[in-house]
Amino acid sequence: GGADGRRLAWREVRREALTDEESVQTVRRRYFILGSWSRWRRPEEMVWSGSAFVYTLRLDRPGPHSFQVLRDGDWEQRLFPSVADAGPGVDHVLGFGDARLAGGLCWTVGTGEGAAPHAGTSVEVLLSHDVADGPLGITWHDA
Repeated sequence: GGADGRRLAWREVRREALTDEESVQTVRRRYFILGSWSRWRRPEEMVWSGSAFVYTLRLDRPGPHSFQVLRDGDWEQRLFPSVADAGPGVDHVLGFGDARLAGGLCWTVGTGEGAAPHAGTSVEVLLSHDVADGPLGITWHDA
């Protein structure tokens, strides 16, 4: 048989400078939340709000629910707390590393700060972030 040859040509249409926000977006990392509600199988992207990365967790079953955050969707670049079942009222620092370093350390919605969330409720998870310093911390509240 003969070869199927195709050609592709490009030409420049225009050149535009990026806005300040577009320039920041080119270097801003992406963060994905991963947790027990999806059996740790489906990372979901957090959305930049202008001041934090945000994810609204809609609970289809009662809690507690645990989670970690993946930088750039990479399973070997995890954000995790320094203590198990960390939450907004638990002293901890932000850890970063692979699954071995994470060692099952997770943030947990529904422990420490009150009753476990009920099915049908939503929790807004916030990852505070600084362009220069990177991730600063995780908190959440009822949505």
